[in-house]
Formats: sequence, C-alpha cells, structure tokens
Amino acid sequence: MTYDFEDIRPYYDSEAKAVLARLIEDPIFFKLVNYLWPEMTMDEVLEKASRVNSNLDFQKEFMHKAIRTIVSNTSTGLTYNGFEHLDKNESYLFIANHRDILLDSAILQILLVENGFSTSEITFGNNLKDNGFITEFGKLNRMFTVLRDGTSKELYEISRKLSAYIRHTLAEKKISVWIAQRNGRT
Repeated sequence: MTYDFEDIRPYYDSEAKAVLARLIEDPIFFKLVNYLWPEMTMDEVLEKASRVNSNLDFQKEFMHKAIRTIVSNTSTGLTYNGFEHLDKNESYLFIANHRDILLDSAILQILLVENGFSTSEITFGNNLKDNGFITEFGKLNRMFTVLRDGTSKELYEISRKLSAYIRHTLAEKKISVWIAQRNGRT
C-alpha cells in the first residue's frame, strides 16, 4: 500500500527559510527568544535566520545552544556513551522511555550533532499541535505528527501509515527517527 505523508511529515529543508520568516513575525517567537536566548539581540536573531536554509541549520543556529543552556541550568550534568558504535552513514530508530516529549528528543539532537551525526526526525502527537506557532516550530525541528484520534479501525490504519512513514524515513530518506515507547505515547 502506498501512503500520502503530507499530513504528518515535518517541513522539507526547502521550506525552512519561509517557515522561519513566518515564525519571526509571530509575537510568540520573541517571547521564546527572550526566554531561551536572553542575550540575543534582534539583529543577531535576523543574522542567524539569514543562515538558515534547512531544518538542520535551524537546529544548529537556534536550538543547539538553547538546549545546552537548559541542560546546564537544570541539571548537574549530562553523560552519555555508545556513539562510537554507530555508523554515521546509517539511519537508526531511537526508542526512549517517555519522560519529556520535547526535552528527551532535544537532548538526543544535541548529542547527535556534537558527535558528528545529523539530527533525527521526532514523533509529535497531534494532541500537542495547535495549527499555529507550536506546529510550525515543531515541524521546523523535524517533528512528524502521530495522529491519536479515531475509532479502533481508524487507529489501526493510522498505525499502519505511521509505521510506513517511519520505514520510509529510515530506509529511503536515510534519516534516523526518535520515538517514545510507553503506553499512551507516540
């Protein structure tokens, strides 16, 4: 069976610049900037934005330092191991026990980048989407949608489509995927 993934996919790299331009116009973006990057001036925001041509560019220009700051300010440290066992030319399915849908995956993204890998795509439950800023911001961060509503039959088909999308991402796009594994989670 062939699926159309338009309703669940993250933004394509070719869409990143236009999406970021829309985000910058949203008042929520500047609240986020003031919170995550309080030292950043508007000119610096626009300079960083001018260098964004892909989702990965956005993650490196904006998100990496923000997540590192959050980790630094909220923990006594971050340890990890095992990256030496991964092949940079392969894609992987990263399965996490669900703790924090945004921070868990964000920490993985910074560790991937710091170890020379590209970031992964990330599951994003449709219950967290707002069809506005949060959705735009999430899709720019390589988040794809997990639909959670429907009858038993509809949920079965949703699961088949999601499984096909994950397989497509790993095997054809050659991009790793992060999912949260726990009852009631993506």
